[in-house]
Amino acid sequence: MTETLDLIQPAAVRDVNVYLPYYQGNRRNLLPLAISLSQWCTGRTTPD
Repeated sequence: MTETLDLIQPAAVRDVNVYLPYYQGNRRNLLPLAISLSQWCTGRTTPD
């Protein structure tokens, strides 16, 4: 599982920009990875 998590790339800018107004500070730094992880868990994307 850890190896798979290391393969996850940040989400595309277009996916992240939708949520940026709702997050401040350090949470914005993690947002691209959080979105990507969410997409991976729901089966919408796969790690490279």
